[in-house]
Amino acid sequence: MKSYRKLIYLAAISFIFAACNNEIETPEQPQTEPEVRETITVTAKHGNEPETRLGHTYNTDGNTISVVWTENDAFAFYKGGTREVLALLSGAEATSATFIGAEPIGEATNYTAVYPAHRAAVNLADVDLTLLGQRQEGNNNMGHIGEFNYMVAKEITDITQNIAFEHIVSVLRINFPIEAGFIPKTLTVSNEDNSELAVGYKLSSDEPYTYAKSLTITLDEVISEPTGIAYLVVFPTTITQTLNVNVSGTISDEPKAYKGTIAVGASGQSIVASKVYNVVTSSLTEVGGTSDAASVFDDAVAGGTGESWVTGTGVGDSEENPFLITNAAQLKYLVKEINTTPDAYEGKYFKLTTDIHVTAATWTPIGLGTGYQGVPLFKGHFDGGGHTISGKLIMPDSKYLGFFGRNNGGSISNLHVAADISVKRESGSGNLFAGAIIGYTNNSALISCTATGKMECNAVANGIAEGFYVGKIVGSIREATKINNCQATGSLTGGVDSNEKEYIRLVLGGIVGDALSTSDATAAITQCTNSGSVVCSTETSPDVTSYIGGIVGWNNSNCNMNSCYNMGAVSGGKHTGGIAGQNSNGATIHTSHNLSKSISGDADGEVGLLVGRNYYNSFSGYVYNCCTSVAVGKLKLIGAPSSSDSATDDLTTCSSGH
Repeated sequence: MKSYRKLIYLAAISFIFAACNNEIETPEQPQTEPEVRETITVTAKHGNEPETRLGHTYNTDGNTISVVWTENDAFAFYKGGTREVLALLSGAEATSATFIGAEPIGEATNYTAVYPAHRAAVNLADVDLTLLGQRQEGNNNMGHIGEFNYMVAKEITDITQNIAFEHIVSVLRINFPIEAGFIPKTLTVSNEDNSELAVGYKLSSDEPYTYAKSLTITLDEVISEPTGIAYLVVFPTTITQTLNVNVSGTISDEPKAYKGTIAVGASGQSIVASKVYNVVTSSLTEVGGTSDAASVFDDAVAGGTGESWVTGTGVGDSEENPFLITNAAQLKYLVKEINTTPDAYEGKYFKLTTDIHVTAATWTPIGLGTGYQGVPLFKGHFDGGGHTISGKLIMPDSKYLGFFGRNNGGSISNLHVAADISVKRESGSGNLFAGAIIGYTNNSALISCTATGKMECNAVANGIAEGFYVGKIVGSIREATKINNCQATGSLTGGVDSNEKEYIRLVLGGIVGDALSTSDATAAITQCTNSGSVVCSTETSPDVTSYIGGIVGWNNSNCNMNSCYNMGAVSGGKHTGGIAGQNSNGATIHTSHNLSKSISGDADGEVGLLVGRNYYNSFSGYVYNCCTSVAVGKLKLIGAPSSSDSATDDLTTCSSGH
């Protein structure tokens, strides 16, 4: 056994706004009989420039945010290999604090520090930092900033001296008007010139590596009239023209959406790391209001034949020359054409150029997927252009349900669905697949899509062995489908009445319901984040087998998951996990993390912080030890492997680079 020694680390942070979150528990992976190693203590100090930390105070005189270390702060410490976590020992509410933890082991001559600890992967080479999943509670509240206030210190040679952290993010302090009675739920920003925003940062390359057309923050209880203030964390960028702002919410429980712009001047605006930018939206226009009637998809539009794409809007033969959908009537035309002559549009490109507000009594999915073989299907490429679908999508009693129903090949990207989703199955039979973006996707790609509305699925089984597969982004993915950089923030509640039918299955996931591919194809879910609740309703019959997961309900057959985060509550179900309800048949989970402290399932179920049930036999699934979770009571990382009667923390050892 190694002896203990104590060292003093001084960590200095120069910044104008960042901080830690005193409500976030350090996500130390539970350990049985931990190895005793040399213990070190370090001191971290903030600089005198614009600061950022978990304790935040906005300074109106200089548009800065002062920050101090707070309780439960921690950062990851590396020496070229796996991390150790240094937790705050003393110095809360001050700019200089002392941290303690085991000295890291590695072959490198220098140390690297990454804040916050629970966002840093086990292996240094795997550290990637995402801005997806931001959620603000209360107007003008900065409590969430610390969760995304990424700071890094590299090339540390002397751990007895100050550790100088550098901030790699900035903050937009967005002021927006709030109409009387309006309760905002989400705020989305995008560049008017359609250029992308960085949403992921890879430490090994020291630069952003994932981009999206828009970035969304969920708003809870931001109801102070006449002005709302939201703090959106961003990576450094340049805004060349105007920043678009879309705010979705409700008035008297009826969905509403507003859009506006933030002008940055003719010369543009550089967004620099460690800075706070106070930006103002002077006015917002209601999407589908009296001045925007063309954007309303109402019963009249739904019952019509639509408006064809006119000359000059492209011929759909390439990404650079797509069919442009400029209003609700042209969206209806797309629905009609795909659901009647789908093969005519195979491989074609479409782009949405405006926000759409849906009020129709029923939404007919694009690619309704009728029949066992799923015809008609959407087989093209759809770019949402960072635009928003708001209102309500009330689904028909059908099989493939979502904004899109079913597709085969092609792609869907940059689409933001803020609409509430309602799925009811009463008289239909057979499997059901539902998602806000699409119900069922095969050999396709879903990239940079978000779902922020409330989603409810209530169904009655009418046949033996029916399955109900529901995800906030997509209900079910098949074969070589890739889901990348998608975000869900709205709640998902699902329930099934077995109707005394046997072998009924309910599968709910924060991003994907279930994932399945054959041995010669690999499905993938990467860099996705869920921050909304996933709930198996108490209306579900006790004889229904349920799989409930923060990211995927059932990760199955050669589906690989990488770099995903769950921050939403997961509850109910026989197999329940913070990441996946069940993992099996060669499916893998790498560098994925549960940050939710609310994980629960049926009293007689299998519940795990990461996975509810993970197979350990000829149908093995693999959960790698680069995955972590916050502690939640006495729950283990894996609820119950099929070969054991007890939960476990045993994970498959992985090498760097997953």
